[in-house]
Amino acid sequence: MLRRKHCSSVIFCLSTLLAAWTAAGQDSPFTQQPDQLSKPKFLFTSDYNGGKVNGYRVNASSGAIKSTGQAPQTAGAGPTRMASDQGGYRLYVINGQSKNLSAYFIYRNNGYLHAVPGSPFAIGTIPTGVVVHPSGHYVYVTAGENWVYAFAVKDDGSLKAVSGSPFSTVDKPETAAIDPKGKYLYVSNYPGTDSPAVSKVDAFVISPADGSLTPVAGAPYTEPNSPSCANGAWDMAMHPSGKFLILPNMCEGLVVYKINQATGTLRLVKGSPFGVPYPPYPVVQSVAMDPAGKYVWISTEFCESGCSTSTDTWKFNATTGVPTYKESGESGCGLLTRADPSGKFLYVIGDTTPNSGCAGSGLQPGIWGLKVTRSNGAVKNLAGSPWASTNSDWFLTDGLAVTP
Repeated sequence: MLRRKHCSSVIFCLSTLLAAWTAAGQDSPFTQQPDQLSKPKFLFTSDYNGGKVNGYRVNASSGAIKSTGQAPQTAGAGPTRMASDQGGYRLYVINGQSKNLSAYFIYRNNGYLHAVPGSPFAIGTIPTGVVVHPSGHYVYVTAGENWVYAFAVKDDGSLKAVSGSPFSTVDKPETAAIDPKGKYLYVSNYPGTDSPAVSKVDAFVISPADGSLTPVAGAPYTEPNSPSCANGAWDMAMHPSGKFLILPNMCEGLVVYKINQATGTLRLVKGSPFGVPYPPYPVVQSVAMDPAGKYVWISTEFCESGCSTSTDTWKFNATTGVPTYKESGESGCGLLTRADPSGKFLYVIGDTTPNSGCAGSGLQPGIWGLKVTRSNGAVKNLAGSPWASTNSDWFLTDGLAVTP
């Protein structure tokens, strides 16, 4: 017979609940700020050179960002890409130099970060990307030379290796994406020893029981490559319907695959790849998917008489999977672009590398904020943007995540 536990006093009950919330990295109803019910949003960036993670609060109306007030939090050596869970309660940051994964609780009332027990967690080789399962129960890290490390999230927030981890990929993995239902994981790979070089995409079925990975039949899938420039995709995006996977291939443009939602297999969308309108040697850096599925934004560097970058709007056909270039947007130093979960704003990490094409163009580097016009997807620089930042380095070394 089950017995209900009784508290000896109201004060004891409250203190017990508060302790439980604190241990879980959650904010209690008694410590929430007045706007907590509207779920304040936060933006986090990694500082590769400084070994830190910076936190910012996002103004839901204007899109402006300001420091949460917490000092930059220590990560491992060379923190790069990062990802949060869908609820915005956890943040995961890969550390390239120390070959590990930092994990944090995000306090929802103020955006402060606190390391989970046991953080950082070892990765056997240099990590390249990180993605969180929609359930929040699993975290996956791509790493060289050809591995995906899988972790299960324990009740106290710490991580435990999934049975069978790490799982092998066909070549050097760059990054990963998971479909909205959490059934499949896709990995973009840097070309291996093929001659001519060929980029590929791995596909895995995710076990709902333990998070382990099993290759999808027919995987890996060969991407359309230019013989002289096959570098795969440094970034990936998943359409919110789960029907399409979008890869910004460095030289080819946007590669779009249709996903068989019953099997996880991939098929190239007709017309793929879709080239960007910049001659002669555009470099597609990153992609951000509209949460509503209507648009795709990509950051592209192009060099002709000097080098410059832009964050461009593409309209996305949610039936056919065909993206159509709309217009060039602002963001003078765009390298890594991420969409705000509301679809109202984009945030872009700029470049502070001395004498680079971007920093040398006279445009101020930093964190750029862009307002999205929902009727056509066009973007315009936010007032006050770019905001000065120490964590804006060349070649996508820094990471960016925006929570709900």
